[in-house]
Amino acid sequence: MKVAVVTRLKPGVTSSLAKMHTKDMQDFGLKTAKVSVGRYFELVVETEDQKEAIRIATEAAEKLLANKTIEDYTIEIIKGLK
Repeated sequence: MKVAVVTRLKPGVTSSLAKMHTKDMQDFGLKTAKVSVGRYFELVVETEDQKEAIRIATEAAEKLLANKTIEDYTIEIIKGLK
């Protein structure tokens, strides 16, 4: 089963990369007020049980993938793919 873990900076945490992309988009004439950055992880877990897959992904996010001091994360089952 595939599971997505997406990390995003917590509100109030600034990113120089996001600021740069916001400015670049505005320079290109794209009406963009703010760009946020994050990371996307796609995990293939060895279970077909959705609750177990979410538990594994949560443990991975808590222990390894997310810097909980500055990031929040979301987890989603990727349907239709094996």
